[in-house]
Amino acid sequence: MPAKVIYLKPAFNILPDAGDKDSLHLLIEVGEEGISFVWYSKSPSFVQGLAVYNFPDGLGYSGIAAEIDAIFRSNGLLNNWYTSVTICYDFKESLLLPAEYNIPNAAEEMLNLVYDSGDMEDIRTEPITATSMLNAYAVDKKIAAVLLNKFPEAVTFHSSSLLLQKMQANGTELHCIIFHNTLKVFLFKEGALQFTQQFHYTKPVDVSYHLLNSCAQYNINGSEVSLFLSGMVEAHSNLYNEIYKYFLNIQFESQDPGIHSHDRIRFYPEHFFSHLIAMVSCVS
Repeated sequence: MPAKVIYLKPAFNILPDAGDKDSLHLLIEVGEEGISFVWYSKSPSFVQGLAVYNFPDGLGYSGIAAEIDAIFRSNGLLNNWYTSVTICYDFKESLLLPAEYNIPNAAEEMLNLVYDSGDMEDIRTEPITATSMLNAYAVDKKIAAVLLNKFPEAVTFHSSSLLLQKMQANGTELHCIIFHNTLKVFLFKEGALQFTQQFHYTKPVDVSYHLLNSCAQYNINGSEVSLFLSGMVEAHSNLYNEIYKYFLNIQFESQDPGIHSHDRIRFYPEHFFSHLIAMVSCVS
């Protein structure tokens, strides 16, 4: 039975100016939590618009594929020609591996062991620039088909592969991107990456639990780690206040200074979209 389509409205819908469409590039990030579109130009790098759609809980991969197809049909701007298209997958089925594990079937076997990735998933492996690590990840074939049927010339990455190019931790740091129902964590200890993982949450206390538990696994004190927040969290909100109970050194991520944004984007706190703009800076 085909998945029921909900016809989502964007949480943010900042479209580029009509006169700027001829030389636009498009970056797409898609995960279980939603899909985002970033329109930008190069030379100089300038983010001209973005749209963010949040998926409801429990949609499933078939439902996500159906919603993406519906968004393509409802948003006329996505039917334009683009100078380039970059697709960044951000599903939780991702493992960071030493480069020496780049051997046939090793990544697929490890993903199957950790996440029970089945035949419906496309297994991919890519190097993370300037590191000795690989990112092995799985993408549902139905979701990949919808995106690549729309943009067959697109270049694809995993979001973590691009974001890790930009993260230069000098000490013990916890970087957390907060979406509307998931959070994504990157933990560094003394400058070395320990792990990256995604967690589901329904209440602010869930976020604190996952952050504290991530630190506890590596014997890191939450009151001492530097916590960098980005995504959908506002200063002095219930979510922020809950996190502040346990983490005293909190900063909001700033946007890449080499990328400029339209005034309508800069109207919002810059950490709302800093991870999207960081990925733009990697492909500009």
